[in-house]
Amino acid sequence: PPPELFKATSELAQAFGVSLPTVDRWREDGMPVVRAGSNGKGYEFDLEACRAWRLEQDRAAEKAEAEKQERIRQFQAQLDLEGGEAEGEDALPFKARKEFYAAEWERMRVARERGKLVEASDVRQINGKVFAFLSDRLQSLPDYLERVCGMTPDQVGAVAAAVDEWQDQLADDLEQTIRHDLPAEAAE
Repeated sequence: PPPELFKATSELAQAFGVSLPTVDRWREDGMPVVRAGSNGKGYEFDLEACRAWRLEQDRAAEKAEAEKQERIRQFQAQLDLEGGEAEGEDALPFKARKEFYAAEWERMRVARERGKLVEASDVRQINGKVFAFLSDRLQSLPDYLERVCGMTPDQVGAVAAAVDEWQDQLADDLEQTIRHDLPAEAAE
C-alpha cells in the first residue's frame, strides 16, 4: 500500500498527540519530510517514516538515559568505596573496577614514595617499640623516685599503682580508638 501522507503539520501533531511546536522541533531535529513547505504550501510527511524516526529517537534517548544512570551509579559506587563501604566496590562493572583498582594502586604507590602512606604493619611495629620503651620507663619510675628523691616505700607503692593504672587505661583507650576509627581489616 502507498504510504500514508499527511499534508499538514497539524495532522501529524494530532496523530502523535503532540503540539505544533513539538512537530516543528522534531522536523528541525531531522524527522523525515516528504516535501518541505514553502510559499503557502504545507509540509508533507510519511506517517510510517515519522513513526520509525520517533521510535529511533525514543530508543536513543532511553539508551542515553541508561548510560547516564550507569555513570551516576558508578560515581556513587566510587564514592561509597572511597567512604569505605564494600558494596560500592562490588557494584562497579568489571572494566570500571579494573580501572579504579589500577588508578588506586598508582595513587598509593606515589603516596608511599612521598612518605604520605605507610603500611599498617610498619605502623604497628613502630608503635609497639614506642609503647614498649614508654612502658619500661614508666615501670622504672618508682625505683628512680625511691633512689633519687628519697620517697618512702608507701609513696613508691602509690606511684607504682598509678603507673600500672595509667598503662592499663592507655592500653584500653588505644584499643577502643583503633576499633572505632579504623576499618576492621586495618585494626587487626
